[in-house]
Parts: sequence; C-alpha cells; structure tokens
Amino acid sequence: MEHLYSRTSFYARQNYYHCMLIAHLLNQLLEHTCQIQDLLQRFKKITLKYLWQQFLCAMKYQALCVQTLTSIDNKKHQIRLYSG
Repeated sequence: MEHLYSRTSFYARQNYYHCMLIAHLLNQLLEHTCQIQDLLQRFKKITLKYLWQQFLCAMKYQALCVQTLTSIDNKKHQIRLYSG
C-alpha cells in the first residue's frame, strides 16, 4: 500500500487497493482450478510463475478478432476448483 499513487489521494489509494483485491481473487481462482492443478501434477517442472508469465504473454500479444470473442462469449463456462 506504499505505492506512489496512494500518497497523493485517498481515492487513488482506494482504487489501487480494489485493483489489488481483484488481482488476488483472479490469482486464487486460477491457482485452484482443476486444470492448473492437473498441469502442475503432470509436468513437475512447470511452476505457477511460469504459467502466469505465459498467460500474460498471451494476453499481451494475442490478437483477438470480434468473431473469436463472440464465439468465446456464446459458450457456457464452468470453473472447477481442485479439492485434493
């Protein structure tokens, strides 16, 4: 919470804190899904840090067209959490 944005304004600090909470929630959801846990168990050399780096690279450099986004949006999605 000692980020430079939080020193000038209470609202900036509050926005930064909310973004941190959202990022933490996404991190927890990703780490505890069955697919990620399956990858970690099958490939012992893969780490969560490596998976996050690959995910960020895909988000940065993958060009998505409107058709791709529409087809993703039209599918039903379910996140299964690992309970093991």
